Amino acid sequence: MNHNEIVYNIERVIKEKGHTINYALVNSGAGSNLIGNMKKAKPQTPSVDKIMALASFLNVSMDYLMGLTTNVEPQQTVLSDEHKGLVSDYDKLDWKGKRTVISTLQNELDRMEGLQTSRTTSGIA
Repeated sequence: MNHNEIVYNIERVIKEKGHTINYALVNSGAGSNLIGNMKKAKPQTPSVDKIMALASFLNVSMDYLMGLTTNVEPQQTVLSDEHKGLVSDYDKLDWKGKRTVISTLQNELDRMEGLQTSRTTSGIA
């Protein structure tokens, strides 16, 4: 994940929407320190819920903010029954449970990204 690209996208979209950065970060619920934490020498990866909140506030897709697509519009996703069940189960969790799930998911994604990077650098596709 390229933190500089994400910060650039976030700042650009906020300005395009006519907001100040602080206003958008605070009013979206993403937190006023989101961008500052991503600009540190050892940048912190934002949680999915913070990116989701900011994307929702700005009415853009999370993928757009993350630099994964050029499609600015949030896509309507049709969930399978299995996925609906997972969302329903997640919604039943208290805030600690939700934070645990998000943290575990982020750790697993980071692990998989590391595996993909090591395969790419070693020539294994």
